[in-house]
Amino acid sequence: MDISYLREFVTLADIRNYTEAADALYISQSSLSKHIAAIEKELGTALFDRSTRRVTLTPAARMLLPYASHIVHLWDSATGNLEDAQGGYQRRTLRIGSMPMMAPYGITKVMHEFSQTHPLVDVDVIEGDNDTLMSALRQGKIELAFMRDAGSHSEEFVRSPFTSDRLVAVLPPTHRLAERAHLELSELDGESFLLIGPGSHTHDICMTACAAAGFVPNVAYTSAHARNIIDLVARDAGVSLMMLRPIERYLTGEVAAVPVVPTVRSTISVYRRRDGELSREAIGFLKSLSGSEMGTAHVLE
Repeated sequence: MDISYLREFVTLADIRNYTEAADALYISQSSLSKHIAAIEKELGTALFDRSTRRVTLTPAARMLLPYASHIVHLWDSATGNLEDAQGGYQRRTLRIGSMPMMAPYGITKVMHEFSQTHPLVDVDVIEGDNDTLMSALRQGKIELAFMRDAGSHSEEFVRSPFTSDRLVAVLPPTHRLAERAHLELSELDGESFLLIGPGSHTHDICMTACAAAGFVPNVAYTSAHARNIIDLVARDAGVSLMMLRPIERYLTGEVAAVPVVPTVRSTISVYRRRDGELSREAIGFLKSLSGSEMGTAHVLE
């Protein structure tokens, strides 16, 4: 019998819910169901009553549970001691993907922290847009990907929110709205807009938000570089709309950043394949995130 199947049995017996147990094990619910069915077939008896949403243990499962827990514990102890005797783990590689803008969202920070606590795991990162990263996930080239949530989420992926950002109006200090605590986008109708260029997530957010506010912005200038746009705004060449976190380091008083209402938010999540089973390195990385930003996603009010 596969030890990992026994581990899954112990987890399900503790949680009593297939969906929650699969999430805790970082496997798909269908994989968990197949593995439990394989144990039941090998033992010739049912282990769980699935007639309700919260599964219950059969008498056979209650009898098996202490033995299974002990076996899993012994196996973990044995492999841990064996690795110690052999001088620790061999070097391994964790392959993940990310949107290019990592530092402002704390992604490079969590990668560094993981490397510090897992010195024998090399983290190999591919950068790209959502389409590139989703394709890499499907092909098994990466196990995890940090991506901005955009539109509907395919059922083939599981996503865990990591952090978030909000849209702000970037204005010259002398602008009539620069001292406001917040502003409605419609108040900027008729201004000259300086925006991050077409094809970017930020550009799409800005155009969609303006359309929802009832106008099409007069775009006088576009650039791929936020610093160039901020410099032009400071020179009173126009106004801009940007996500706050990437530009925070540039906000030194030469421009004003005013939150727009209703709030326009962007969420960055960690994606993984729903039907894939993660390596122990990927599981370790996700667990390290639970003590960082994930689960208490940084939300800007």
